[in-house]
Amino acid sequence: MTNIIRPKNILWTVFLFFNTRFCFSLQQNSLQVNHKYSPPWWQTLIGMPDDPVKTLVGKEGQLFGDYGYREGPRRFSFSIQLDSPEGAVWESQKLYSAKVPLIQTIKNGNGIQIEENTFLQIPSDTQVSNIVRTDSRHTLTNWSKPLTECDSAFRDVAFGRIIGGQGLVEFHIKVVAGGSYRLALGFCEGEREEGGIRLMEIHAEGASKKEIDPVSDFGYRTPGIYMVEVKDLNHDGILNVFVKNAPQAKDRNVIINGIWLFRKNQSPTTASIISGKENNQCELYAPCASVNMPERVYHNLVKVRNKTSSKKIFQPVLRYAGIEQIDFHNQRVQVGRETTITSSIPLKNIHEDSVKKILIV
Repeated sequence: MTNIIRPKNILWTVFLFFNTRFCFSLQQNSLQVNHKYSPPWWQTLIGMPDDPVKTLVGKEGQLFGDYGYREGPRRFSFSIQLDSPEGAVWESQKLYSAKVPLIQTIKNGNGIQIEENTFLQIPSDTQVSNIVRTDSRHTLTNWSKPLTECDSAFRDVAFGRIIGGQGLVEFHIKVVAGGSYRLALGFCEGEREEGGIRLMEIHAEGASKKEIDPVSDFGYRTPGIYMVEVKDLNHDGILNVFVKNAPQAKDRNVIINGIWLFRKNQSPTTASIISGKENNQCELYAPCASVNMPERVYHNLVKVRNKTSSKKIFQPVLRYAGIEQIDFHNQRVQVGRETTITSSIPLKNIHEDSVKKILIV
């Protein structure tokens, strides 16, 4: 289904989260890019090279959400594209400079030239949450269905879908620089009834690799806890923790339900953690399915020019396609749980476009 957001103004800001691969080819013995065999459609990365949030801009200037959703537009969870009501015609797209990750897209809407300049606002180093997820934002709600009474974290999972041969869920936890802690990681397998299938590894800073098999260790749909001693080895105030599939795993997708971080002198029992009694006693309690990725702000600055000799009125719209729930409230558009769209002049409404549908393959 396609929704159209009709703003009076076309300056907008979006928080998005991505994962992609980017390819290019060079002529032999030359630094010139060969465009002779360029693909008919492409996506361009505008994030910083070391940024775990990989943001993509499509050929028509659309911003793409998280990758890896079979039902979404081009396998992304959603896309948002500025357009004219009748549908603007694409003319060109270029990278502003090899040193500046700004994408310039030119389209024509009934004699009006639309120039879009899309870029990422460099994130501040001070904007650090207690915990962020850096791999993706895949989650599965009410997936574990625990058979015993337990904390609500054991119902939903952060899900590491296999991409490039490996499943991965990664977190960065804010801690005291150089600090030592006890880390509890909660798992509850809700799909595989037999052990030896979803084999995983826990990698935590300051700790040895821990191989785990929640079904064999705890049982099917049974909550369990793995405890590891961790330390901020590089004194950067960030504890790196990730769960990945074991090389011999038959199911290479990974899951994790909850994280509890304790002071080193605390010795909670696994039973008290599973019951939820330790949620207010630990340094950090995080249901993994609720942990967001780092906040990013993307801007699309738009210029319009009348290329005809007659008077023209341009009514811009934003076209949305995807599998995320979309809501309009207080002059903001909320896409799913994590993405917000704003405009410098208030947005008007949301409605379904019955003329120009977006086909999701």
